[in-house]
Amino acid sequence: MTKRLLCVCLALVLLFGVLAGCSKNEAQTADDTKKTEQSDTEDKTSTQFAYQAQYFDLPEDIQWIGTSCVTGDTLYFTASVPDGGKETYTDENGEEISYDTYSEVIFRFDLDTGECVQLDNYVAEPVVENPDMPDGVTMNPDGSMQTFNSSTSIQTMAAGADGTLWLYRQTSRYADDGTEGDSISELIQLDAHGTLLRTITPVSDEETDDTDSWRYTYIDSILSDDKGYVYTYDYQTVNVYGPDGSFVFSKSGDELNGQICQLSASEVGMTTSSADGKMVFKQLDPETKDWGKETPVSSRAWNILPGNDVYAYFFMDNGNIFGERRDNGEVEKVVDWVACDVDSNNINSDQFGFLSDGRIVAVTYDYSDDGPSKQQILVLNRVDAASVTAKTELTLACLYLDYNLRSQIVKFNKSNPDYRIVVKDYSEYATDDDYNAGLTKLNTEIISGNVPDILVNGTELPIGQYAAKGLLEDLWPYLDADPEYSRDKLMSQPLNAAQTDGKLYRLPIDFGVTTAVGLGKVVGEYTTWTLADVNDALSKLPEGATVFNKYYTQAEMLQYCIAMNAESFMNWQDGTCSFDTDEFRALLEFVKPFPAEYDWQSDSDDYESDYTRLKNGKQLLYPTSLSGFSDLYYTFAALNNDIRFIGFPREDGSSGNAFNASCTLSISTTCKDKSGAWAFIRSTLSDDYQESIWNYPIVKSVFEAKAQEAMTQEYETDADGNQILDDDGNPIPISSGGMSYGNEPMIELYAVTQEQYDAVLALIDSTTTFVDYDQNVLDIISDEAAGYFAGSKTVEEASKLIQSRVSLYIQEQK
Repeated sequence: MTKRLLCVCLALVLLFGVLAGCSKNEAQTADDTKKTEQSDTEDKTSTQFAYQAQYFDLPEDIQWIGTSCVTGDTLYFTASVPDGGKETYTDENGEEISYDTYSEVIFRFDLDTGECVQLDNYVAEPVVENPDMPDGVTMNPDGSMQTFNSSTSIQTMAAGADGTLWLYRQTSRYADDGTEGDSISELIQLDAHGTLLRTITPVSDEETDDTDSWRYTYIDSILSDDKGYVYTYDYQTVNVYGPDGSFVFSKSGDELNGQICQLSASEVGMTTSSADGKMVFKQLDPETKDWGKETPVSSRAWNILPGNDVYAYFFMDNGNIFGERRDNGEVEKVVDWVACDVDSNNINSDQFGFLSDGRIVAVTYDYSDDGPSKQQILVLNRVDAASVTAKTELTLACLYLDYNLRSQIVKFNKSNPDYRIVVKDYSEYATDDDYNAGLTKLNTEIISGNVPDILVNGTELPIGQYAAKGLLEDLWPYLDADPEYSRDKLMSQPLNAAQTDGKLYRLPIDFGVTTAVGLGKVVGEYTTWTLADVNDALSKLPEGATVFNKYYTQAEMLQYCIAMNAESFMNWQDGTCSFDTDEFRALLEFVKPFPAEYDWQSDSDDYESDYTRLKNGKQLLYPTSLSGFSDLYYTFAALNNDIRFIGFPREDGSSGNAFNASCTLSISTTCKDKSGAWAFIRSTLSDDYQESIWNYPIVKSVFEAKAQEAMTQEYETDADGNQILDDDGNPIPISSGGMSYGNEPMIELYAVTQEQYDAVLALIDSTTTFVDYDQNVLDIISDEAAGYFAGSKTVEEASKLIQSRVSLYIQEQK
C-alpha cells in the first residue's frame, strides 16, 4: 500500500542522471562525513567561456530514434526506416490497404558534419542454425510443421571498450494465425562498422547451463568495463559476464537497493546507501564475485557517469549537470541547461554523453499535441563568452524549478532580444541533515540585500513575510496597464484570494482547490462545518469510522490545517498572530484523534481507496485537490455522483477550502528591470503556456476552453459517420479510458457533465483563501502541540505557548 502525498507538503524532487559549465558553479562537498553542505561563497561566473547549443535535424527517412549511446567521440543510434517493402491488409469495408514496411537499423552520426551513416555490416536477425529444419519452420508435437515469422527489436544500446557497441535485442516469433513461437534474447557486441564480434545469451541465475536455448528476458541497462566484463540490469538482477562471454556471477533481491552505474572505465557498480546511511558507490568485483570497495559520493548522485581529468564523476540534479572535482572533492554545477537555452525536460537522462574535447551530445524530444513531434541531435559547443550577445539578466529564485516553467524560461530566453532569465534553484543547497538549507540561504541573502529579481513559489517561500518587509511589488498595476491581459481576463476568485490588503504580491499562473470531499447523504444537511458538526456527522457512521483515512498522522493533518488556515492566524502586515483563540484550539482538538504514527508493518487489511471507504462508512471525508478536468469525472463516478465539497472544519463558518498553485510569480521591489520581469511573467499567461499546464489555467478563456473540451462527449458512429444507437434509441458514448485503485473495479471515463462542472464552479466561487506555508511557524506549532497530543499539556496551555513563541518569531523577522 502506498500513502498519498499531501498536496500542501513542501516537495523538493531530486532528479537523477548525468563537462564544463555553461555559467555558474555552486560548490557542495561530496564526502558525506564532512562534505554535505554547499559553500556559502557566491557563485562564480566564467567570463572566458560560454556554451552554445547546436541542433542537427535528422534525415527525412528517420522517423524516430529508438536508443542511443556515445562511444569515443561518436554518437550511435537505432531507428526504423523504410526498407522498400509493402504489406497489405483488408479493412472493415473490404478495401485493400497498402503500407510501407520498416526495418530497424543502426546509424553512426558525425558530430562535426552532421552526416548520418548506416552500419551496413549489422545483421538484424539472430543466427539460428537447425540442420533438421528450414529457417522459420518448427516441428509441432503431432509431427506437423508450422511456419513462423520473426521480428527483432533493439531494446538497449551501450558503449563498449575500444569504440565497440553492445546491444540488447529481442526476437519474437509468431505464426500467421497468431500462435506465438519461441523467442530469443541476445547481448551482442559490434565493431564501429556493425560487424558482429560476439554474442551472449542472457541467463537468469547461476544454475542456468544451457545458454544456447531460446529464452525471453528483459534488460534495462548494459555497462562494460575496460577489462571486457559486461554487466546487465533488469531492476531485479545484475548479471556479470566475462570477456569470453561466460556467466560469472549475479546479485539480486535485497542486495540491490539503488541504481547500477559506472564510476570509471574500470569500476561498475551501484549507488546506494551505506551502513551509516550515507550515499556511496559500491563496486561489483568480478574477481571476488562480490561487492568490492565503497566510494563516498554526493547524496544527490543517484545515477552517475564517469568523469574526466577534472571531475571524478558527473550526475544530473534538477535538470543540471554536476560533477565532483578531483582536486578538492567539492561538487559544483558544470552545466546549466537553461543558461544554454536548452530545455532539459526534452532530454532523456540515458540519451546524452560527453566527448573528449569537452562537448556534450544529446538526443532531444520536442513533443507536440497538435502537430508532429520532433527529435534532434543536440551538441553543446564551448565558445568565447565575448561572442555571445549581451542581454539584461534577471535572476529568478526558486526552491526546485517547476517542469513547465523550465520550458517557458528556455522559450523566453531564446525569443526575447533584450532579457535573459537566470535561474538560481536554492533546492540545490539542501542536504541530508538540513532539508531547508536552501530556504535558509535564500533568506540570508535577502537580509544581506541580495534580493532576486523574480521569485517563484509553490508553498515553500514565506511570501507574506517578504511582502510585509516591502520586498515585493504589487502586481495589480502591471496587470491593469497590460495591453492584452487584465483582471477580467483572468480567473478572479483565485486572484482575489492571493492578494493581501488589496495588493497582489504573487500572481498564480495556475490553480487548484484543496478541499475535503464527503458523501452528500452524510454531510449534505450541514449548513456550517465546525468541529462539533464533524463529530456529529462521524457519530452517524458505524463504530470505528475515522474522519480521514486511517493512514493520516497528526503531523500530516496539522500541516494540512495550518497551511489551509494560515491567514486566519497570521497577519504579517501588522505583525500579529492569533493562536490563543477558540478557533485555533478547535483546530488542535480536531487533529488530536489522529495517530501519532501509523504502523504500516502490522496493517494486514486489504487496500481500500478513500472512495470505497467513504461508501462503506469507514471514513467521513477525503482530503483532495481538484486541479484539472482530466480526473473530475472519476471523482464523481467513484462516489456514485453523491458528492459534496464540504471542506475542512472552520469555527467561523467560512469556507474550509483553499486555493493552491504549482507556481506563483513575484517581482521584487529591487528588481533591476521591472518591465523585463513583467515581460517574462506575462509570457506565462499566453495560450500556449496555459494550455500546457496540468492545473486549472488562470486565464479565463483557456479555463473555459478546457472545460468545454472535457464536456464534449464522443459517440460511436458507423462508416458514414452516423451515430449508432442502442436498443433504447440512445447514442452510445465512447469511453476515454478507465481508472481504478488497487484491485477495485475499473470505472470507465466519459465527458464531464454540466452538473459536475457547475459543482466545480461553485467550489471555486466559495473559496476565499490561499494555501500558505511557513516552515518555522509550523515547527513551533508542532513542537508545542506535541505536548497536548501526548496528554502532558492542556489545549489552553499549548495554544498560549504557541501564541507567545510565534509572536516572538514575528517580531524577530521585522
